[in-house]
Amino acid sequence: MLTYQHSLHSHSTEMDKKRIERRVVQKEEKRLKREAEGVPAELPPLSESDHAEAVIRREERDARIQKERDSKSSNSFKILIDCGFTEQMSAKESSSMGLQLMYCYAFNKRNSVSPVHYHVSELNGPVSAYLNNLAGYKEGNWEKLYHASEKKLETIFKAEEMVYLTADSENEIEELDDSKVYVIGGIVDRNRLKMATV
Repeated sequence: MLTYQHSLHSHSTEMDKKRIERRVVQKEEKRLKREAEGVPAELPPLSESDHAEAVIRREERDARIQKERDSKSSNSFKILIDCGFTEQMSAKESSSMGLQLMYCYAFNKRNSVSPVHYHVSELNGPVSAYLNNLAGYKEGNWEKLYHASEKKLETIFKAEEMVYLTADSENEIEELDDSKVYVIGGIVDRNRLKMATV
């Protein structure tokens, strides 16, 4: 068994070496191509005034994009992730839940065509700790189109506004209603906790 593991490791190391060699060759080919096209290897540094102008243009662009997103999302349905299952999950599952919240946020932020208001309820414990360790989260960079609360979902929205989506239901949803809040159980259990969201 040790021999097998060792040979597997050697094979992996050999593949890594080949991959690195390929990257070096590709990088050199790109450099030569740029050189032939007259593109300088390094761009000259920006002056302070050019840098300040670039920062202002970027901030204006970001503000314009945010305004467009806000107007689109205000007419759209809301998504709420119910994190009220934290105590039933292991530490690994809680970290995975935090990671999935991050993926949902990132996808919604990039989705300028039809972003939605993204809410999270009962965000505390290990899931909250995981998110607090992410760059930019504590600084409030996530606050656009993202609303997190430690409160229970019933205190955030009225019961008649909410539709709880669960794989354990026999009902199928045909259309999404823009006046509704669609609730998804924030649970990572690898099918261990059947019917927990019913």
